Amino acid sequence: RRSSDLLPTGSKFGFAYYPRNDAVAFHFRADVPVKEQADLAWEHRDVFVNPYDATVIGSRVTQVNGWSSFLPRTFIGFVFKLHYALLLPGIGGTVVGICAALLCFSLLTGLILWWPLDGKWKRVLSIKRGASGVRFNHDLHQSIGFYTLPVIFALLFSGIYFVLPTQFMALLHVFSPDAVRRYEVAPMPRADEALIGLESALKVMQTNFPDARPSWIYLPNTQKPRYMICQQEGARTNSNFIDRRCTVLDGYSGAVMHVEEAGIGTAGDTFIAWQWPLHSGYAFGWTGRILVLICGLLCPVVFVTGVIRWLQKRRARQLTSQRSAVRQENHTENDS
Repeated sequence: RRSSDLLPTGSKFGFAYYPRNDAVAFHFRADVPVKEQADLAWEHRDVFVNPYDATVIGSRVTQVNGWSSFLPRTFIGFVFKLHYALLLPGIGGTVVGICAALLCFSLLTGLILWWPLDGKWKRVLSIKRGASGVRFNHDLHQSIGFYTLPVIFALLFSGIYFVLPTQFMALLHVFSPDAVRRYEVAPMPRADEALIGLESALKVMQTNFPDARPSWIYLPNTQKPRYMICQQEGARTNSNFIDRRCTVLDGYSGAVMHVEEAGIGTAGDTFIAWQWPLHSGYAFGWTGRILVLICGLLCPVVFVTGVIRWLQKRRARQLTSQRSAVRQENHTENDS
């Protein structure tokens, strides 16, 4: 149905969650004008639609523009924006991306410092029992840092892809020039043609990829007249781990323009297809999600113990310097 049937004139749909099962509603996200000047006063609204008779069964405002626009009105929206933008308007994503890149560098240099040149692997892979507080903090820092490094690095690196996509793709194109990011795929706008409806787009997906259920859908807009439909739960065809496929359809004809799926396209395309499943842990099912949860909780432990270790070494250097100064002073007095 047209947006004007569900929301005020000027409303723009942008995203939809497909029902997870037969008892769940469609979940649409839209920008809704509050006044006649839609570009000056608007609100984000979630609209829930009965998939059987297309009636609106509920809605909620999640964010309103203005001085408080950086604060979402829902708890999950608040947590999500804090996660990817630190609630900073405009520059939040850039700040998060730069921090993630610096932390990747910190992890790699930490691995170099951790590496046992004397070959005593047990010392760097375990925590010594009955050790002093200083030694316990040291062992805890390097042990947790080593065991969580693969997961934390994957989380940080994939996070860069989401918040700094232009820079990420520029680097990826050095190694895989033909790699394509699905968000950039779209036909040129054609004012003389009408867009196909969501029902028609879903029928195209059912015809081309009948093996999986849609999960979320990016709807067409004036700049990018395309449907992007992501499927999971049955989409595992080219990977033993990732049960996910995202397909871009021409919004005018319904033709398949791009398929993002691990094992399809260039090596760079497969690399891109892995980013969200790695970031969320979805690639490895509940095992991956639990690992992401545990490593996320251990991140503060790694950095707090690292700060404590730095303070300990700083204090030790200060004591050494003070002792050296005292010895020098005593030596001078003895010479006198």
